[in-house]
Amino acid sequence: MATRDLELRRLRYFLAVAEEQNFSRAAVRVGIQQPPLSQQIRQIEEILGYIFDRNSRGAYLTQAGKVFEQYARRSLAALAEGQNAGYLASRGMSGTLTLGFAASLLSTNLTDAIRSYRGEYPAVRLVLRELTSNAQIESLRRNEIDLGLGREADNVINLVSERILNEPLYAFFSKNHPLVSRTSVSPEASSESRSCSFPDMWAANSMI
Repeated sequence: MATRDLELRRLRYFLAVAEEQNFSRAAVRVGIQQPPLSQQIRQIEEILGYIFDRNSRGAYLTQAGKVFEQYARRSLAALAEGQNAGYLASRGMSGTLTLGFAASLLSTNLTDAIRSYRGEYPAVRLVLRELTSNAQIESLRRNEIDLGLGREADNVINLVSERILNEPLYAFFSKNHPLVSRTSVSPEASSESRSCSFPDMWAANSMI
């Protein structure tokens, strides 16, 4: 059986007749004249055999027609589902999104943003991975994550990055420290002071 012999429009015509139980009403419903509709149904019957009993009261499904009706409905439902899935996927509204994030971002509005995203795109499966900013760079290169959210990172060559948040960086001194009276302190000015900072593996360390 060639696929073209039972193209989708014929399935729609068949279901219209099955539901209306009348060729004239079915023709009005699908927007064509009755003779072309009857011809389309006859072409289906040339393949499947008689699927309608016709009499003066209308057209009624035979046993073969009832079996075929189930598959016709499934086919059209599957097509509609596939069209919707393709539409969502092409717009990034379905599928899986693996997101890397730095733990320090939990103090920002990250959780609210994630909650909002899940509400707007319920068909997307969001996978969260806690990674340092530099580890996210490596994971992006290995295609282990789709998107990374972190602090400033090293070696972002050949990756697309965008700054979405600016935060102040604070320095803390003892009350007797010579720099304590200043309203702002450059990294150079504090470089001679003993200090503790972020671990080397943290991207934030490169900002100081």
